[in-house]
Amino acid sequence: MGLLLAGCILSLAEVCLRLTLGPPPPAVKVFSRSKNEGGWFQPASGRILPAYQGQLGDRSRVALIDGGFDADSQEKRFAVLGGSVVHGGTPHIRTRWEFPNLLGKALGARGINLGSPGLDSHDLVGIAEELRSYRMDAWVVYTGHNDFGNGYFLQRYQGWPGGIRAHGRSVLESLQLFWQVRRLSQRAISRGILPDPGHQFDAPQVTPDQKTHIL
Repeated sequence: MGLLLAGCILSLAEVCLRLTLGPPPPAVKVFSRSKNEGGWFQPASGRILPAYQGQLGDRSRVALIDGGFDADSQEKRFAVLGGSVVHGGTPHIRTRWEFPNLLGKALGARGINLGSPGLDSHDLVGIAEELRSYRMDAWVVYTGHNDFGNGYFLQRYQGWPGGIRAHGRSVLESLQLFWQVRRLSQRAISRGILPDPGHQFDAPQVTPDQKTHIL
């Protein structure tokens, strides 16, 4: 009964904060490396769908509406491959408002968005190999930062404890209550402490093994 009462009180506090302050800022998303099973693309109703994009294995309605391309189309078109910068990096944005589609409109061509969060360059090699089967006027490949990021963050989130911390924080950051408690606690901790720009980028060094892994 005590846990139920506490849950009700916290839920009521969250609703009140959202009504007065609005929704919290977008939470940091946590992505796993792409798990490719059975090919990167799959046919569906005369279209070719990226099986890795937007969780198409779960038949995401948004991805089915916005994603994919016609296999035999002769229209002027280009494919854009990459990570979250290309697709999925901004929460709740439709594919039609991401830069591949906007670039296509500016060029008078069809910009096909084949990006997905967390893709490394070796993932894009596999995607490109399958993409060769379909006619494209050009490819745009934007890659490199995920190779470094995934290699670097392995030291922060390796093992199941790191995974729990990463996903747990992502859940907490979706709550306005968390942000307000964090803001008040940081104000109390940092009062009287001057910022030190010389150490704002302090972090563990990238090890030689990690560099080899990234390369």
